[in-house]
Amino acid sequence: MDERRFAKLYEESVDEALSVLGPHIANLIKFYVFEKYSLRLKDTYNNPTVLTESLKSVIDGATRVIQRRILRLLYEKVGIEPHFVITEGFEKKVLEAKELFEKKK
Repeated sequence: MDERRFAKLYEESVDEALSVLGPHIANLIKFYVFEKYSLRLKDTYNNPTVLTESLKSVIDGATRVIQRRILRLLYEKVGIEPHFVITEGFEKKVLEAKELFEKKK
């Protein structure tokens, strides 16, 4: 149950963060993830490296901006105060948020 709830929070965070790029770019990223990795974007919560690689391939320079936005939204939705500067280690921080979320329950 906790993993499904976290997955939903992750999906909402990613969708909200990608919305700043507009629907065409957001859909392009979703398509890229599916075509290259056979995953739905929302299923990258267990392997956020897939999302990072996809963002770099599709939008390159804006990758960090979107990653920071995803992390801020995700930590807010999970109810955890981020105690870090969001500059590096996106994948690790997503997985840490998942662990912290599971411990809270």
